[in-house]
Amino acid sequence: MDGESFDALAKRLAARPTRRQLARALAGGLAALAAGAVGRERAVAACASGVVCSGRCCPDAGDICLAGRCTSCPSGVVCSAQCCAAGEQCVSGQCTSCPSGVICSGQCCAAGETCQAGQCAAAGGGCAGAGAACSPGGACCSGLVCDADGTCQQELGGGSCRGLGAPCAPGDGVCCPGGVCAGGVCRQFCYCSSGVSCAGTCPSGQWCCDAACVDLSSDPANCGACGHACPVPANGAATCAGGACGIACDPGYTDCYGRCSNTTSDPANCGGCGNQCPAAAQICSQGSCHCPAAYPALCVSGAGTYCCASCCPTVGGTYCCGA
Repeated sequence: MDGESFDALAKRLAARPTRRQLARALAGGLAALAAGAVGRERAVAACASGVVCSGRCCPDAGDICLAGRCTSCPSGVVCSAQCCAAGEQCVSGQCTSCPSGVICSGQCCAAGETCQAGQCAAAGGGCAGAGAACSPGGACCSGLVCDADGTCQQELGGGSCRGLGAPCAPGDGVCCPGGVCAGGVCRQFCYCSSGVSCAGTCPSGQWCCDAACVDLSSDPANCGACGHACPVPANGAATCAGGACGIACDPGYTDCYGRCSNTTSDPANCGGCGNQCPAAAQICSQGSCHCPAAYPALCVSGAGTYCCASCCPTVGGTYCCGA
């Protein structure tokens, strides 16, 4: 409804119209509002630039929608809803100034190089990267040697660095280039924006969690989701299968309802999971419940079950008696 239509409606209302006149006027105003909404929808549908932002058509074909406003991207490179700076490219969802456009283990490869097994290497060179299988004297990538375990590794002083899957500690620097210590083992390094997990820089079936490629379906430190660590039970270890936490008990222990129990000595699971010894003072020995030597008799009454020096009969059972 434009200004003239509104003024006309106001004058009619000021003249104390009849109910019929008022109804007609309101109906006309609502129809004008509906027509305006339809007009806006048609304008958006016919948006020449093809960019609709906050319900309006951006005027220029080069515009993008950032923070709900139409704006131009001078570089012409839009990456993950952000305008990259001049000279930058969009690689794995990130704006980067890497001239070659090839980022490998967080490093920009030189022109003509490709990412091979976590290492920048000459395209078609056929070299093997860190962690890749090799044979003595095999063609490992520059800076790597074929280690005794049959994988390409970088030498560190008198020995080699540790390959993927090898044990490590945070900050000890023993993982080979292209690797990072996560969850106590060396894993493939991956690059994601801060606080964001992504899959684009990891092998198929793995996810980037805190700069390390992990398998969310089997990693106890990232089970089902990045950072979801499975609880470690006493006398056992945490496991992850199908993205769900579980436990693996040490030899001699049994998984009893999520706890690792020794069923030969645990009064709560004596001889089997859930088999609770009836008397609080009883001990479990070799999978059987026994009263201690000082109170060898097991007395049962309506009040409960007790270990006593001896039992005497009473109505409905026995009771503790004797010295």
